[in-house]
Amino acid sequence: MRFLDEKKGLSRRTFLKAVGMGAAGAAGIGSAGLLAACSKPVVSEEDPAPTQGVTDTPTGTAPAEASDWLGSAPAIAEADIAHIEDTDIVVIGSGAAGSFAAVGALEKGAKVVVLEKHSTFHNGGSSVSFLNSNYQLSHGAPKLDPTQLLYAYIRGVQHGCDFSLIAKWAYQSGAIFDYIVEHIIEPAGDRLEIKLVDQTTGDPELDDFYNTYLEIGTPGGNSMAEGLGPFLGVVHEFIAGKGGDIRYNTRAHKLLQDATGRVSGVIAQDESGAYYQLNALKAVVVCTGSYGSNEAMTTEFQSPRIASLFKDMNVYPMMMQQPPAEPLDTGDGHLMLCWAGAEMEERTHGYNGWVVGSAPGFPFLMVNQAARRFTNEAQSILMLPPTVVEQPGTPISSWKILDADYATVGMGNCMDPNETIKEDQLASGIQADHIEDLAEMMGVNPETLKATVDRYNELCEKGFDEDFGKLPKYLKPVKTPPFYADVEMAMMAVTLGGVKVGHDLQVLNAAGEAIGGVYAAGNTVGRRFGWNYEAECYGMTNALGITHGFIAGQNAAGA
Repeated sequence: MRFLDEKKGLSRRTFLKAVGMGAAGAAGIGSAGLLAACSKPVVSEEDPAPTQGVTDTPTGTAPAEASDWLGSAPAIAEADIAHIEDTDIVVIGSGAAGSFAAVGALEKGAKVVVLEKHSTFHNGGSSVSFLNSNYQLSHGAPKLDPTQLLYAYIRGVQHGCDFSLIAKWAYQSGAIFDYIVEHIIEPAGDRLEIKLVDQTTGDPELDDFYNTYLEIGTPGGNSMAEGLGPFLGVVHEFIAGKGGDIRYNTRAHKLLQDATGRVSGVIAQDESGAYYQLNALKAVVVCTGSYGSNEAMTTEFQSPRIASLFKDMNVYPMMMQQPPAEPLDTGDGHLMLCWAGAEMEERTHGYNGWVVGSAPGFPFLMVNQAARRFTNEAQSILMLPPTVVEQPGTPISSWKILDADYATVGMGNCMDPNETIKEDQLASGIQADHIEDLAEMMGVNPETLKATVDRYNELCEKGFDEDFGKLPKYLKPVKTPPFYADVEMAMMAVTLGGVKVGHDLQVLNAAGEAIGGVYAAGNTVGRRFGWNYEAECYGMTNALGITHGFIAGQNAAGA
């Protein structure tokens, strides 16, 4: 195993080249309605499903025109069940949360079966945050006050989360990472490398983060291109080595419940198309990710504008070892849990996304389709998307305006000061010697853009941004021709809403009571974020997924 410490080492252009993101536009505006309560059918073990036959509609692919986002559990006849088998724990989904649910359960000595409908796991992003692990402290990371960081997180998501879920990360993630290092990463030897990346600036900046951020990947590899794939590949080997049974190309269709409503197993379908019943003698843990590709669900739970982005845009490409045969993030787990009586969080759900283009760094002047400046451009990449997606116009969300001196600016949290960019690498390829000509090429009002640039240059000369509060060191005028316009697109990644869970990660019903025999983790779980992603630490979806998955697996094994 190799270790690498890095300081502010994330290049914006490297990020863009690594993921190769496409772009499309934004449309629609408004606010989402509140959701209705989930239904609560009970299916007994003796009569696991109605006998009117098997539906042909895959789980999680309800059409957008359907008025009922939830629909009904698929009808799988008892006669179609090829066989029945037992295990202690069934984990549905093999991404970060599901993988560590399996690890947690195996660590407690349980017999574990993992069901994955794709041919391999998928993962999103490359970063993850752990707090005060012995590994981080011994490699130079500062010891942080977990309660202070917990409170900062709560404020950052506008108190829109369950304190206990975030407290688990604040107080337990460090120990979990030390377990991971000792039992998974160190035995992998030179196959894995841990990178500690300090994203703190020492200044009160909008793009400043707590120093909790690390990456786990191939030694010398491109973490932005690989994501957590190499790491999760090793985790899957660890699961198999501990006796865990990972079944790829196997779809979980519905949860089984006994006469008391306790979840007792799963009806699954293997690669051959055969259905079988998998009894969970202890519990089921559902970790199936987000519902971003389920149009009916995004229409129900996201604001109209965000729902339109999930519908009309290429979702941020989640890294997979093989291209998926069907859409990712179709909300399968949310639906199965709600069919079993779970309740979704009652509010417009949060989401995570990116604003992408080719120009490096953040400090450059940004304008919307009305040719007006609309934000402090030096803010965190984690918080820029909600600012951009609210701008008028389609399909372009916003533009960066640069002049001939932009390649020497060398600033910004994701900017390599030694990096240059060629004109033909700009996404739009728009260039002109006069701002008015640039505006014509952009399709915006020339007079408005000229006035916007003049005002921005005035603020740069003053050294004080009284309009949006950007720090003086980021105020660089747009004066030297040729001028460039680089298109910036909003790209959706994942939805962040889900079912309610209790302190132990057990899934709750509408009365706030635990549904026996079922736990959840990852993006299937709600009340972890506010209306948008958290901006105090990097990689919190992965961090919460790993932490909550591990704890849910351990709790399920002790059920």
